[in-house]
Amino acid sequence: MLKSKKRFRFGKDANKMLKKKLIKNFILHGKLVTTEKKIKFIIPDIEKIITLAKKNTQSSKNEIFKKIEDKKIVEIIYNNIISVFKNRNSGYLKHYKLNNRLSDGALISKLEWVEPIVIEKKIKEKKEEKLKKSTEIKSKIKLSKSKNK
Repeated sequence: MLKSKKRFRFGKDANKMLKKKLIKNFILHGKLVTTEKKIKFIIPDIEKIITLAKKNTQSSKNEIFKKIEDKKIVEIIYNNIISVFKNRNSGYLKHYKLNNRLSDGALISKLEWVEPIVIEKKIKEKKEEKLKKSTEIKSKIKLSKSKNK
């Protein structure tokens, strides 16, 4: 028997990149609203990532990094998500069917965590600090130029 593989775009690489992008967005935001096919496409991978992360070994970190390829996302998984799901063996996600999209009639669904997860806002704080530093440097440059004139 032939296995039927889910495809969204032409080519193996395009499907892999779509899966990585959807998983990253879901982990960052804690929810995802898209078509039902795409949600069913990523649910098994997210479940596997969380069960791997619960082992908390270097090999599991390497395997998760191989699937996601983003250090910040791996840190979020290990720092915030694992602590919430310590006592749970499976069933980390909720899947809701919403309605059909008006343009093409595709069924829209929503994916969420079963338990609320709070992600620390360190990333945003770092970006704000960089912006402050860059504005300070620009203001110093403007002051030095005005003094020279």
